Amino acid sequence: MSQTAASSVSTAPVGVTARQGRECAPLLRRVRGEGLLGRRRGWYARMISVNLLALAAVVTGFVLAGDAWWTLLLAVHMAGDMAVGGIVGSFTGGLATRKLKIDFAGKASHAQ
Repeated sequence: MSQTAASSVSTAPVGVTARQGRECAPLLRRVRGEGLLGRRRGWYARMISVNLLALAAVVTGFVLAGDAWWTLLLAVHMAGDMAVGGIVGSFTGGLATRKLKIDFAGKASHAQ
């Protein structure tokens, strides 16, 4: 693709126009001003700690219960713990990829 053709390609998501971007700018400034886009490392640390403690409690319950039928109830609780862990892991992974840009060749460079 030539340089002139590449510069005319829009990088906006499908269906988003420049006008919509201008209309959202005041809202973005307000959200940033309220501090809602700030990193919440303490929240993530608490969520991960609580989730690991819950997982340890469920595993302990499995060991103590043995072959009892009510381990199925513990399995449901464990499934919930795994779902929460996946969501929190996805969020923290998103934070990491915003800081570090990885190209298709697998080379990492810090985002500007």
